Amino acid sequence: MHWKKYAILFIPGIIIFIISIFILPADKIFLTVIVPLICWVIYFAWVYIEKKFKA
Repeated sequence: MHWKKYAILFIPGIIIFIISIFILPADKIFLTVIVPLICWVIYFAWVYIEKKFKA
């Protein structure tokens, strides 16, 4: 696991997650699940692109 990349995405991701919990109305709170999913997609894309261009 690339811990630096993970930390770079985790810190803003958790901040956005917490803020979205308070900002979104109660019937839309399920949308907060999108934030970690987007962070994971960015993380895996970042690692994939880095490996592809190193090889």
